Amino acid sequence: MTDKDFNEFSALLGTVWEVFKPDKVISDTLIAAYFVALGKIDIADIKSALSKIMSASTFFPKPVEIINLIKGGGTDDIAFQQATTVLEAIRRIGPYRSVRFEDAVTTSVIKKTFGGWTKICKELVTDEEKWFIKNFCAAYKSFAATPVQNIAEKLPGIVEAQNQADGYPVKTDPILIGTSKTKKFIGAK
Repeated sequence: MTDKDFNEFSALLGTVWEVFKPDKVISDTLIAAYFVALGKIDIADIKSALSKIMSASTFFPKPVEIINLIKGGGTDDIAFQQATTVLEAIRRIGPYRSVRFEDAVTTSVIKKTFGGWTKICKELVTDEEKWFIKNFCAAYKSFAATPVQNIAEKLPGIVEAQNQADGYPVKTDPILIGTSKTKKFIGAK
Protein backbone atom coordinates (compact mmCIF):
# COMPACT_ATOMS: atom_id res chain seq x y z
CA MET A 1 0.00 0.00 0.00
CA THR A 2 0.97 3.59 -0.41
CA ASP A 3 -0.05 6.64 1.59
CA LYS A 4 -2.75 7.41 -0.99
CA ASP A 5 -4.43 4.07 -0.06
CA PHE A 6 -4.90 5.15 3.56
CA ASN A 7 -8.45 6.50 3.18
CA GLU A 8 -9.66 3.38 1.35
CA PHE A 9 -7.92 1.15 3.90
CA SER A 10 -9.40 3.13 6.78
CA ALA A 11 -12.91 2.70 5.35
CA LEU A 12 -12.35 -1.04 4.79
CA LEU A 13 -11.06 -1.66 8.30
CA GLY A 14 -13.86 0.49 9.74
CA THR A 15 -16.43 -1.66 7.94
CA VAL A 16 -14.91 -4.86 9.31
CA TRP A 17 -14.84 -3.29 12.78
CA GLU A 18 -18.56 -2.47 12.51
CA VAL A 19 -19.32 -6.10 11.66
CA PHE A 20 -17.51 -7.51 14.69
CA LYS A 21 -17.73 -4.72 17.27
CA PRO A 22 -20.78 -2.60 16.40
CA ASP A 23 -21.09 -1.25 19.94
CA LYS A 24 -17.61 0.35 19.89
CA VAL A 25 -15.90 2.96 17.73
CA ILE A 26 -12.62 2.09 16.03
CA SER A 27 -9.79 4.40 17.05
CA ASP A 28 -7.55 6.32 14.67
CA THR A 29 -4.59 4.77 16.49
CA LEU A 30 -5.77 1.24 15.73
CA ILE A 31 -6.34 2.09 12.06
CA ALA A 32 -2.84 3.61 11.84
CA ALA A 33 -1.28 0.58 13.53
CA TYR A 34 -3.00 -1.82 11.12
CA PHE A 35 -1.95 0.37 8.18
CA VAL A 36 1.69 0.17 9.25
CA ALA A 37 1.53 -3.58 9.97
CA LEU A 38 -0.06 -4.30 6.57
CA GLY A 39 1.83 -1.60 4.69
CA LYS A 40 3.77 -3.94 2.39
CA ILE A 41 0.62 -5.66 1.11
CA ASP A 42 -1.35 -4.52 -1.93
CA ILE A 43 -4.69 -2.88 -1.10
CA ALA A 44 -6.54 -5.28 -3.45
CA ASP A 45 -5.22 -8.28 -1.50
CA ILE A 46 -6.24 -6.68 1.79
CA LYS A 47 -9.72 -5.95 0.44
CA SER A 48 -10.10 -9.59 -0.63
CA ALA A 49 -8.84 -10.94 2.71
CA LEU A 50 -11.12 -8.67 4.75
CA SER A 51 -14.08 -9.74 2.64
CA LYS A 52 -13.29 -13.41 3.37
CA ILE A 53 -12.85 -12.70 7.06
CA MET A 54 -16.23 -10.97 7.31
CA SER A 55 -17.98 -13.99 5.81
CA ALA A 56 -16.02 -16.78 7.52
CA SER A 57 -14.77 -15.57 10.90
CA THR A 58 -16.37 -14.77 14.22
CA PHE A 59 -13.75 -12.37 15.56
CA PHE A 60 -12.02 -9.18 14.49
CA PRO A 61 -8.74 -10.16 12.81
CA LYS A 62 -5.28 -9.29 14.00
CA PRO A 63 -2.79 -8.10 11.36
CA VAL A 64 -0.98 -11.46 11.39
CA GLU A 65 -4.25 -13.25 10.64
CA ILE A 66 -4.85 -11.01 7.64
CA ILE A 67 -1.30 -11.63 6.44
CA ASN A 68 -1.66 -15.40 6.92
CA LEU A 69 -4.89 -15.42 4.95
CA ILE A 70 -3.26 -13.51 2.10
CA LYS A 71 -0.22 -15.80 2.14
CA GLY A 72 -2.43 -18.89 2.23
CA GLY A 73 -2.08 -19.71 5.92
CA GLY A 74 -5.41 -18.76 7.36
CA THR A 75 -7.34 -20.71 9.95
CA ASP A 76 -5.09 -23.79 9.88
CA ASP A 77 -2.08 -21.77 11.01
CA ILE A 78 -4.06 -19.87 13.61
CA ALA A 79 -5.54 -23.10 14.99
CA PHE A 80 -2.10 -24.67 15.31
CA GLN A 81 -0.71 -21.54 16.97
CA GLN A 82 -3.58 -21.51 19.48
CA ALA A 83 -3.15 -25.24 20.20
CA THR A 84 0.51 -24.71 21.06
CA THR A 85 -0.40 -21.65 23.16
CA VAL A 86 -2.84 -23.80 25.16
CA LEU A 87 -0.21 -26.51 25.69
CA GLU A 88 2.30 -23.92 26.89
CA ALA A 89 -0.29 -22.45 29.27
CA ILE A 90 -1.07 -25.90 30.68
CA ARG A 91 2.65 -26.46 31.37
CA ARG A 92 3.35 -23.00 32.83
CA ILE A 93 0.15 -22.23 34.71
CA GLY A 94 -1.64 -25.51 35.36
CA PRO A 95 -5.17 -26.11 36.61
CA TYR A 96 -5.13 -24.08 39.84
CA ARG A 97 -5.19 -20.52 38.45
CA SER A 98 -8.02 -19.03 36.41
CA VAL A 99 -7.12 -17.95 32.88
CA ARG A 100 -8.48 -15.82 30.06
CA PHE A 101 -7.29 -16.43 26.51
CA GLU A 102 -6.93 -13.47 24.15
CA ASP A 103 -8.50 -15.53 21.40
CA ALA A 104 -12.22 -16.05 21.99
CA VAL A 105 -12.41 -19.09 19.70
CA THR A 106 -9.76 -20.80 21.84
CA THR A 107 -11.91 -20.19 24.92
CA SER A 108 -14.92 -21.75 23.20
CA VAL A 109 -12.92 -24.80 22.12
CA ILE A 110 -11.60 -25.37 25.65
CA LYS A 111 -15.04 -25.03 27.21
CA LYS A 112 -17.18 -26.88 24.70
CA THR A 113 -14.80 -29.51 23.33
CA PHE A 114 -12.49 -30.25 26.26
CA GLY A 115 -14.78 -29.54 29.23
CA GLY A 116 -13.09 -26.44 30.65
CA TRP A 117 -9.70 -25.33 31.92
CA THR A 118 -9.28 -27.63 34.93
CA LYS A 119 -10.41 -30.70 33.00
CA ILE A 120 -8.08 -30.09 30.07
CA CYS A 121 -5.16 -29.52 32.45
CA LYS A 122 -5.81 -32.68 34.45
CA GLU A 123 -6.53 -35.02 31.57
CA LEU A 124 -3.88 -34.08 29.03
CA VAL A 125 -0.86 -36.37 29.22
CA THR A 126 2.37 -35.56 27.38
CA ASP A 127 2.00 -38.68 25.22
CA GLU A 128 -1.33 -37.39 23.92
CA GLU A 129 -0.10 -33.96 22.77
CA LYS A 130 -0.05 -34.79 19.04
CA TRP A 131 -3.67 -36.01 19.27
CA PHE A 132 -4.62 -32.97 21.31
CA ILE A 133 -3.21 -30.67 18.63
CA LYS A 134 -5.07 -32.54 15.88
CA ASN A 135 -8.38 -32.51 17.80
CA PHE A 136 -7.95 -28.90 18.94
CA CYS A 137 -7.23 -27.71 15.38
CA ALA A 138 -10.29 -29.52 14.00
CA ALA A 139 -12.52 -28.03 16.70
CA TYR A 140 -10.95 -24.58 16.28
CA LYS A 141 -11.63 -24.53 12.53
CA SER A 142 -15.22 -25.59 13.16
CA PHE A 143 -15.82 -22.92 15.82
CA ALA A 144 -14.10 -20.21 13.76
CA ALA A 145 -16.30 -21.00 10.75
CA THR A 146 -19.62 -20.84 12.58
CA PRO A 147 -21.52 -17.59 13.04
CA VAL A 148 -21.86 -18.19 16.80
CA GLN A 149 -20.42 -15.33 18.85
CA ASN A 150 -17.33 -16.54 20.67
CA ILE A 151 -16.50 -14.66 23.85
CA ALA A 152 -13.07 -14.47 25.47
CA GLU A 153 -14.38 -15.14 28.94
CA LYS A 154 -12.57 -16.31 32.03
CA LEU A 155 -11.96 -20.03 32.48
CA PRO A 156 -11.97 -20.76 36.22
CA GLY A 157 -9.18 -22.76 37.81
CA ILE A 158 -9.42 -25.13 40.76
CA VAL A 159 -8.84 -22.44 43.41
CA GLU A 160 -11.58 -20.15 42.07
CA ALA A 161 -14.05 -23.00 41.59
CA GLN A 162 -13.46 -24.26 45.13
CA ASN A 163 -13.72 -20.77 46.62
CA GLN A 164 -17.01 -20.20 44.83
CA ALA A 165 -18.32 -23.59 45.98
CA ASP A 166 -17.39 -22.69 49.57
CA GLY A 167 -19.06 -19.27 49.29
CA TYR A 168 -15.88 -17.16 49.27
CA PRO A 169 -15.55 -14.19 46.91
CA VAL A 170 -13.11 -14.37 44.00
CA LYS A 171 -10.46 -11.71 44.47
CA THR A 172 -7.88 -12.57 41.82
CA ASP A 173 -7.86 -11.65 38.16
CA PRO A 174 -7.34 -14.42 35.64
CA ILE A 175 -4.01 -14.74 33.87
CA LEU A 176 -4.20 -13.41 30.31
CA ILE A 177 -2.88 -15.93 27.81
CA GLY A 178 -2.09 -15.27 24.21
CA THR A 179 0.41 -13.82 21.84
CA SER A 180 1.40 -10.25 21.27
CA LYS A 181 4.19 -8.42 19.48
CA THR A 182 6.08 -7.68 22.68
CA LYS A 183 5.91 -11.14 24.26
CA LYS A 184 5.57 -14.55 22.71
CA PHE A 185 3.54 -15.80 25.63
CA ILE A 186 1.46 -13.72 28.02
CA GLY A 187 1.07 -15.19 31.44
CA ALA A 188 4.69 -16.14 31.94
CA LYS A 189 6.46 -14.54 34.85
